[in-house]
Amino acid sequence: MANITSAINVNVNSKIKKEATEILKNLGINMSTAINIFLTQVVKKDGIPFKITNKENKNSKK
Repeated sequence: MANITSAINVNVNSKIKKEATEILKNLGINMSTAINIFLTQVVKKDGIPFKITNKENKNSKK
């Protein structure tokens, strides 16, 4: 079966995009690959592949 791709256009906070791009670059992947990994996990887990909460982690950077 042919590998058919589709484009996704999303609006993202510019600061978050810049920071995420740098982190992903250090990991050796680009934004497209990271998003594909995320969406693949959404399908495999049948939902968001991590816990979502209202509260910030006490140890997280601000």
